[in-house]
Amino acid sequence: MDVLLINPPYNLRENMGALAGIVPTVMPIGLAYIAANLKKNGFSVEILDAQVHEFSFPALKKKILKGKPFMVGLTAATPMIHSAAQVAKWVKKISKEPKVVLGGCHATFMSKEMAKKPYIDIVVRGEAEITAVNLAKAIREKTDLKNVMGITFFKGGKLIETQPTAFVENLDLLPFPARELLPLEKYRPQIDMVLRSPALVLMTSRGCPYNCFFCGARYITGKKYRYYSTGKVMEEIGLLVNKYGAKQLVFLDDNFVVNKKRTKEVCEAMIEKGYDKKVVWFCECRVDNVTPELLKLMHKAGCRIISYGIESASQKLLNLIKKGITPEQARKAVKWAKEAGLECRATFILGLPTETRADSLATIRFAKQLGLDRAKFSLATPYPGTEFYEMAKSQLGKKDWVEYNTMSGFTDNDVLYVAEGRTAQELKALQRRAMREFYLRPKILLKLLTKIRNLQQVKDYLIGAKALLLGAG
Repeated sequence: MDVLLINPPYNLRENMGALAGIVPTVMPIGLAYIAANLKKNGFSVEILDAQVHEFSFPALKKKILKGKPFMVGLTAATPMIHSAAQVAKWVKKISKEPKVVLGGCHATFMSKEMAKKPYIDIVVRGEAEITAVNLAKAIREKTDLKNVMGITFFKGGKLIETQPTAFVENLDLLPFPARELLPLEKYRPQIDMVLRSPALVLMTSRGCPYNCFFCGARYITGKKYRYYSTGKVMEEIGLLVNKYGAKQLVFLDDNFVVNKKRTKEVCEAMIEKGYDKKVVWFCECRVDNVTPELLKLMHKAGCRIISYGIESASQKLLNLIKKGITPEQARKAVKWAKEAGLECRATFILGLPTETRADSLATIRFAKQLGLDRAKFSLATPYPGTEFYEMAKSQLGKKDWVEYNTMSGFTDNDVLYVAEGRTAQELKALQRRAMREFYLRPKILLKLLTKIRNLQQVKDYLIGAKALLLGAG
């Protein structure tokens, strides 16, 4: 092979504690996009995903010595950066030949820090499909890396950071993710997003025009909202349904309803092609983007679960985090979704800056009052690349990257960020309390029981129940 792309291991027990048994294994769609564009440009590529493939030093050694790649690409979110570093060290121990390249959100935001590591040759920043091709060509042909946009590296003891790679304006020019390189049957999305199996993921848009201070997505994919044409989306859905046997689609778009006209066109096309009869689907939206009419159309097109980022019951806190919504908009959006026949999921954040215990309890009550079917309560976590991180950086000190975890209430790890006047113990207890109070209600339990379709779901719910009742472990 020319290029080996690796999704490094993730220590579920350490990072997710009592929830480890129900953590989803999601196809690394970013690596699959990169692999597809490399293949399109004539490179032979393999993907090694430690979530689902055999992964050990001997297995990696065998693959590298047999395949002799000239480039090994690693991706990593912040909590996985130590794992990625270990894999990079293994690659260097196995062979001095391949260039070790690190990409992903952590690499983008901490590019200079990561480029200094002796086991990382090159860091790729931002969207990587175009950069990966140009970089692979430069490595293979031994041309000057300074001509490759979107990378950071050391040369002669000097740090070099090239100009950013321009975003792909016409996403239709990119090939579909190279799903053929991955064992799709081994992946399973998050339990509260799925109704049918197999449930396969896709992404139909990029870019976020909003300014939430806890999110760094707009710095990776840009503020401009870009999307695949409706025809291209239908082509990919057809591939997932007809070739891979999808029974459910999970749209990974940060926000499926930014452009209402475009969302309407996609829904109408799904109905016209009969996909509404073949698959159900899940998507995430903002509460200020939806309308009753659009939600009804989405249901008609096969949407069965919608997720909103509501975050808090406090308008003061919503303003602070630049969410740009109101609690009343959240109430209406949930009501409209339920009237349209959709199951409704929402995410909330506890422990935000200046948040009081009373604010936290109000958010938990609000979540229970909304009529939601599912909810997730995260602890406020300032990830690199976000405005939140810049605000909290001095307080974080020398925190280890592995501590960046929004679900630490269910682990033995410390809470990463503790707002003034709060304690880590209080926040962990509140997270567990929020999940217990939401899910251990008769009407919610009954709904979940009626949705069980197989033995795996029974096991997942039992693990979830144990986590709620016993907490960390």
